Amino acid sequence: MEREMEIWASVSGYEGFYEVSDHGALRRIATPSGRPKCAIVAPHIKRNGYLDYWLWLKGKVRLVQAHRLVIETFIGPIPDGLCVNHKNGVKSDNRLDNLEVVTPSENIRHGYRVLGRKPPNNPSYGEKNGSAVLNSEKVRSIRSLYATGLTQYQVADAFGVSQRTINLVVRRLTWGHVE
Repeated sequence: MEREMEIWASVSGYEGFYEVSDHGALRRIATPSGRPKCAIVAPHIKRNGYLDYWLWLKGKVRLVQAHRLVIETFIGPIPDGLCVNHKNGVKSDNRLDNLEVVTPSENIRHGYRVLGRKPPNNPSYGEKNGSAVLNSEKVRSIRSLYATGLTQYQVADAFGVSQRTINLVVRRLTWGHVE
């Protein structure tokens, strides 16, 4: 079986000193004084399984996540609010073809659907939450009263809660499990 060629590219801001490969490896190609010195840089393995690299230049050090370094080098900057997903779920597998830029919610859904992760067990929703002011019966009444044409403020006054609470209930952003 033929092994795929590894492609190396300069790390932005560290041109002439560091290169990263599309397989997720980092190498130093020159010392801070500019002398050639090609050496693979060992990653720092975090407790959560992700890999980081320390980049040194002109007396300054920067810690970068390996998966972000690969994406930013080969694809470009990661837009604000987006994150990098490991398609196969292996946090240390930083090959370019295993990485994709996604929204945080897409990243979480990927964990549930593709990797078989279980959602957190939260038994404290709805009436099970000790600080809940409403219950299933009140929620049904709120939705019914709002459907008759009362304003959210009028319904809120009737139940002693805020208009915002009523808004979340009628839009099913809270108490969505109650029909």
